[in-house]
Amino acid sequence: MLALGFWMALSLGFWGQGSWSLSDGVLALTGNPAGLAYQQSLDLLLFGAPESRRFWAGMAQKGFGFAYSEGIQRYAFAFPVLPWASLGGAVDWKGGLQEARIGALARPWSFLSLGLGATRNGGLWSYHGGLALKALDGRIALSGEGGWAQETLSWRVGVALEPLHGLQVFGEADQNRHFRLGAELRLRNFSLAAWRASETRASAGVRYTERVFRSFLDRPWVVEIRLDRSFPETPQKGFFQKETGFYELVLALEEIAQDPRVRGVWLDLGSRSGLSFAQAWEIRAMIRKLQNSGKWVGVWCGDIFTDTDYLLASAADWVGMIPTGFLLLDGLAAHALFFKGTLEKLGMEAQFEHIGEYKTAAEPLTRDSMSRYHREQLSAYLDDLYRVYGKALEERGVIPDSILTQALFSAHEAVERGLLDGAIFRDERDSLVEKTLGKNVRWISLATYRKSRPYPDRWEPLQKPRIALILAEGAIAMGENRQEPLQGKIMGEKTIVEAFRAARKDKRTKAVVFRVNSPGGLATASDAILRELKLTAEKKPVIVSMGAVAASGGYYISCGATKIVASPVTLTGSIGILGGKLVISGFLEKIGVNVQTLRRGPHADALSSFRPFTEEERQGLRKLLRAGYEDFLERVAEGRGLSADSVDAIGRGRIWSGLRAKEIGLVDTLGGLALALELARKAAGLSPQAPVSWRILPRPKGLFFPSPLAALMHFRLTSPLSEPTLPYQYRLPLEVRVEGR
Repeated sequence: MLALGFWMALSLGFWGQGSWSLSDGVLALTGNPAGLAYQQSLDLLLFGAPESRRFWAGMAQKGFGFAYSEGIQRYAFAFPVLPWASLGGAVDWKGGLQEARIGALARPWSFLSLGLGATRNGGLWSYHGGLALKALDGRIALSGEGGWAQETLSWRVGVALEPLHGLQVFGEADQNRHFRLGAELRLRNFSLAAWRASETRASAGVRYTERVFRSFLDRPWVVEIRLDRSFPETPQKGFFQKETGFYELVLALEEIAQDPRVRGVWLDLGSRSGLSFAQAWEIRAMIRKLQNSGKWVGVWCGDIFTDTDYLLASAADWVGMIPTGFLLLDGLAAHALFFKGTLEKLGMEAQFEHIGEYKTAAEPLTRDSMSRYHREQLSAYLDDLYRVYGKALEERGVIPDSILTQALFSAHEAVERGLLDGAIFRDERDSLVEKTLGKNVRWISLATYRKSRPYPDRWEPLQKPRIALILAEGAIAMGENRQEPLQGKIMGEKTIVEAFRAARKDKRTKAVVFRVNSPGGLATASDAILRELKLTAEKKPVIVSMGAVAASGGYYISCGATKIVASPVTLTGSIGILGGKLVISGFLEKIGVNVQTLRRGPHADALSSFRPFTEEERQGLRKLLRAGYEDFLERVAEGRGLSADSVDAIGRGRIWSGLRAKEIGLVDTLGGLALALELARKAAGLSPQAPVSWRILPRPKGLFFPSPLAALMHFRLTSPLSEPTLPYQYRLPLEVRVEGR
């Protein structure tokens, strides 16, 4: 801990020379001002000698500090000059300049601190230096300080021991054989210290910091996480909306897994979770990680346990639900809606061409039932999901076929069958957890946990290496990210390109994780994003993490990455292309609208919805699509180290599960976002324990209006009389849904 700086800084009296190597945060106001750069959160301090009624007060935050005592005001600042070094300065003011000081502080390793500085007071200069070492995760600290003033050398040495977390004893001696002894007690955000020096009276102090101290008096935590809401890949952070993103949930679970303060995690699904099937698989993997780090995990449902939620819950140490609830484990189903008959009745016709027999994205508009290729690939994908789900059930000792045949279970019947460990009400959870983990536990919410950053045991770097997390969700289009009323979230090419450029130019960013959740979209927009990914991969590792779907254009923008990670239930592949238009002239005629067209050039209105393609125009579209497909094959072959022919064999528009994509070489490894972040660390040469900061790109934007209203406003402003878009896309049908509920 950094408490050694506390007693050394305070033991020297009011405006005395505090430590030049140890002090940081508000303590830097008593010594080396460069230490202000090492504590960015709010830090408050009050200490004094009660007998003499002399007190000192100070505060620091974000590299700036202020202190006051006996009419003297101290103003200080600091800034980083290297990832492990800072410079700072301070002035004392009381009706005029009293003293000025400058300092430098270097902490090249987590166990070593070096400080240098100079002070000018009354026209005289004095010079200072110090060295400090930490061992055993900060439980032992040694320091040595020296000074030169008016041709006189002074020095002091000190040691601090922490026999229990949050309890320190310390001592110091100087060249005049003066000694100081004291103790410090820390509890959560507060620290209390008292000390006695041989040449002064007893003193005491209290400190408050936003970061949380570890203490032997702390009770172990159980973190409650509510999953009864959606966790979007790209959350809105607006005035009316403060969504929790899926990446935030994963990062929090990663931190919890490594946090010794946490003994257990309680996942409350509410009536049912808002997770997708793929997200549920990823949280299931995180449950295993929590258990491997010694955490107990419980899952509770307050209404209906669905297949998606049970996939997640089946990995937990305890699974239960409300006594009057039931399990609906009815298996998985895929639906595809077909609108050809509807369009015919309306007088409309969908005219589409495609390359690849499995590129069936337009079938919902051009057919009234599945083609054999559509049925084949969708059935294979469903089989793979069932394999993954069945394996999860088997790990809990459940035979999938026997359970799914019955499908519906009351809570008590589920307990008897071994599907659940108990049927309890929400308010009975405390007694359940106390029986398992002991009565001395403290419940905290995920929001509270995320605010309870621990005070570091060792010195941390000023500027941690960064890993950029680029979030890409929705149909791919030109322009910026946006929300549209009919298509939902749109992944704007301009937004993602700018995100890659920012990550590439940032010297602190050592690797990039590209989280993709997209069914595809416009070919030209996809190509622009892929180019930026490849340019970035030439400079630093780029790891793709696929969400629920990264198919067609979603796969196109991923294929040039250093590594591709997908969950076994990710829907990916669909290497193919299609294009066309919807002809509405019959519908307009039915409702009495007469369209008259003037043109210059025989194909000026070829893309118009007011007339069908001519045969010549269809041939031109096929030629264009063929060239686009060849480009797709070339990009994938180059990115994956395959031949174009081998890519064509697994392409032709066919969708694959992540499980099969791993087997055929379209992805490198199976896992979720947590694994992608781990691989990014490794590729950047960072150890699993190395402190890093996450740079989220593009930065989540807030909307003053709720998103549906904002989407409607955008639609009204941009939609009327827009120019036709080149009608070919790398796109997956949005009408296909796989249900596990």
